[in-house]
Amino acid sequence: MACATGSTAAIEAAAPLAARLDPLPRRVTVEVLNSGKVVGAARAGTVLLRDAGLDVVSYGTAGGPQSGRVRSQVLVRRRDTTGVGRVVAAIGRVDILDAPDSTRLVDLTVLIGKDFVLPATLRP
Repeated sequence: MACATGSTAAIEAAAPLAARLDPLPRRVTVEVLNSGKVVGAARAGTVLLRDAGLDVVSYGTAGGPQSGRVRSQVLVRRRDTTGVGRVVAAIGRVDILDAPDSTRLVDLTVLIGKDFVLPATLRP
């Protein structure tokens, strides 16, 4: 019979972030945009946010006034901050702005800024 070794903390750290947090009261839809021109940031942010239990429905590169951000931001699109704490837990410090937009079919827009540090396991 095989015997697993390692601490409980190591096993918990390997579990998805969502498994270590209280369940969300509802599904939260998110779009992730690379705003800081860090190669691979939107894809890495998508992986981290999905691991946190958020439903990332699209990702890509920010254009226009949303591009060139130094700090990462969360834009709250439907005046409901459900899920913002998960974004912070997944990617770190962010600025949070109330930015309602009924044309966006998401709850949150996450703009990944230049301050985002790509985890070594997600670098391109």
